[in-house]
Amino acid sequence: MSLAAAWCIGGQPVRRGGSELTGGLVCYHVYETRDGGYMTLAALEPEFWTAFCAAVGREEWVGQQGEHTAPLLAELGFDVAEVERLQGQGVV
Repeated sequence: MSLAAAWCIGGQPVRRGGSELTGGLVCYHVYETRDGGYMTLAALEPEFWTAFCAAVGREEWVGQQGEHTAPLLAELGFDVAEVERLQGQGVV
């Protein structure tokens, strides 16, 4: 059942970042970029998360895929130039 459907039939309100699939994981989250835009990262599978970490030069993040930590979330801000570089590499 979708989160929206659960809410409609009397479930709890869906809170952004409140669960793994609403932005609670560092690998599955919407990030604000330095230029005020937004980028969605949806690297739930380990191979995609590993490729992402390698592409941004942060291999030390590989073991933190399932983390909910605010410091790591804060580190994942990107500017347009970085996103464009990753798009050119086919990573995003």
